Amino acid sequence: MLPTYDRILIAFGTAINRFAIAVENLIVLTKSMDLEKGENGKHYHFKQGEPLLFQPKGMLGNGRFGQVDKVLSTIGLKEHARKRVSRIEAFRDLGKEHMKQFVAGIQLLKRLKHHNVVGFV
Repeated sequence: MLPTYDRILIAFGTAINRFAIAVENLIVLTKSMDLEKGENGKHYHFKQGEPLLFQPKGMLGNGRFGQVDKVLSTIGLKEHARKRVSRIEAFRDLGKEHMKQFVAGIQLLKRLKHHNVVGFV
């Protein structure tokens, strides 16, 4: 018996269509899983309209550089805190002190390790 994923792909007709769908899903799933696992602390930028695979659950707060909201991963079904940084706000004033504060905040988040603190992804 074929795995569920393979049975679904068969319904899409030609081998070329099935291949294109499989490649697209691999790219999306890999990117999302790497993001969720914190793959080497990489930063990911999702293009407008690209599926994020995180379901918003509510706002947790605002900061100088962006907004933090509670999200549910639709892959791992884990809750995360997601900080979305507004590029306009974060990089509008490219002064040295401003950039130092931004980098210091990220470095602090990377060092925090506690069961009550969400990890920096």
